[in-house]
Amino acid sequence: VSLPFSARDEMIRITLVVGAGKQSRQKYHAQAMKVVTSTLQNKCGFVEDRGASCVMECQGMYKVQHDTGKNLKTVVLFPKVDTSSSKGGKKTSSSYNHESESSEQNMIFPVNSMEYKAAA
Repeated sequence: VSLPFSARDEMIRITLVVGAGKQSRQKYHAQAMKVVTSTLQNKCGFVEDRGASCVMECQGMYKVQHDTGKNLKTVVLFPKVDTSSSKGGKKTSSSYNHESESSEQNMIFPVNSMEYKAAA
């Protein structure tokens, strides 16, 4: 289950480095790309789309890229974004605190876990 990012007017892009070319290959685990992509598909409900870009229509999609200039293999993901309350006005600090507490309880990974720190 994947929870959407809080209210936004524009799409965001997250880039994960999962591998590299010959000179830097030893820095990354050999199965890193496979683990990341299978987790995105099976646990988070993301769909692979090689043409995905940073637009709202690409929410919940990811693509695999090889940056030949930097010689890095990356997974670029476009998370689900909650657009329902972004146009509704500003939130008060009390409602913000309540929302952050409830969203912390619904997180996929615990706040102090290695997975959360890697994703943050």
